[in-house]
Amino acid sequence: PKRMFQTFGGKYRSGFDRMFEDKLNWLKVGGNWFVLFGLGNLACYGLSFAMYPQNYKQYFAYTGSRHAFRPLRSMMGSENFFNIAWTAPSLIVCGSMLNQKLGSVAASKYFLLSLGMSWIFMSVFNPQSKLSG
Repeated sequence: PKRMFQTFGGKYRSGFDRMFEDKLNWLKVGGNWFVLFGLGNLACYGLSFAMYPQNYKQYFAYTGSRHAFRPLRSMMGSENFFNIAWTAPSLIVCGSMLNQKLGSVAASKYFLLSLGMSWIFMSVFNPQSKLSG
């Protein structure tokens, strides 16, 4: 007889994957993090018209300061139309395709890993770092 106690009736998923999928379903996100990031890019581009330029640069410009979330905010903000013209649609379209192909758990892990690695790189090689040359 075939033992099925670890398969849970289908493809095996770890306890973390089942818990993470439950949290994604509760948040109603479903792994569309890249899509939300693209919509956030569009919203921050709209904020660049609504805010004073010095205030916008204070909140969204990357200056290499040692604040923890400054690199993440600078990834979201953009004042340049050509930057937002290719960034936001590619995040929205490719993010939805990635979610359909990989599933919500794998797409969320990929998003968090890519965002985390970008944050680490920007924190280490910032203009004030001795590693930036």
